[in-house]
Amino acid sequence: TMAPRLAFAFIVAGLTAAARQRGWETTLVGNVGVPKRVLIYTKSTGYAHVSTPYAARFIAKTCKELGHYSVISENSTLLEDSTVASQFDAIVFVSNTGQIFDTHKEQLAAHIAAGKSIFGLHSIIGSFREDIVSEGGDYQQKKSVWTSHLIEDVFGAHFGEYPPHPPRQRAKLTVDAEVSEKLGLDLPRTFVHEDEFFNYNRNPAEMDGVTVVASVDETSYDGGVMGKQHPVVWYRTLGENKAKVFYCALGHDSENYTGKGSGYVASIVEAGLRYILDAPSL
Repeated sequence: TMAPRLAFAFIVAGLTAAARQRGWETTLVGNVGVPKRVLIYTKSTGYAHVSTPYAARFIAKTCKELGHYSVISENSTLLEDSTVASQFDAIVFVSNTGQIFDTHKEQLAAHIAAGKSIFGLHSIIGSFREDIVSEGGDYQQKKSVWTSHLIEDVFGAHFGEYPPHPPRQRAKLTVDAEVSEKLGLDLPRTFVHEDEFFNYNRNPAEMDGVTVVASVDETSYDGGVMGKQHPVVWYRTLGENKAKVFYCALGHDSENYTGKGSGYVASIVEAGLRYILDAPSL
């Protein structure tokens, strides 16, 4: 039987050329403690975020700094083939949209059942959604049809009714000081940030087992419908083996990952990766 580390190296070798062709990087490094194997999954069949390659590189760099192996890929086979998928200790979904893998072959449920971690960034909770235009053809009368609720089951929510968010704008965010301290997250108690603020089909803040890290103040911008507590960053565990799940709704723009922005989103992503890869359950 091929050793796990060798198998992972084999996967990486097969994907490196395709990743480099897209100007992205594949990282296979790490020697601190016991390195984990991380899939940074970037596939989108709907709206493609310009920020995705920047976010993927930033996440790969952070994995390297934390001492873990990582591979950037949009190859859905990595989430459909049980032999390959089982090699990963953590999966990071990067601003994905559309039909991102075959749900009849998916290995996400097995990944969670094994107690392995998942990180979701930005629009992943909108995956497996099709927007249908009304009979009159009015763009504003679109409705969302979901082809799978798997992503909702993982993160606790998916997009609300169309449109899923108002125009990008600045708003005030509030951080739970006690929770952020547990995560080692050094952020101001409140700060102003420009982003897309998603409305959800249900409020994760009202769900058992969900810990909210940060929320957006709906009185500080137009278009929020979630109420008094509108979470934008949260985490939870799933299953008997307590698979760690972390989600950050922020991060639409490339500057969040290039060092040109405020650094708030980068700090949240770093803390989320530390949580799923290194931290004991909180």
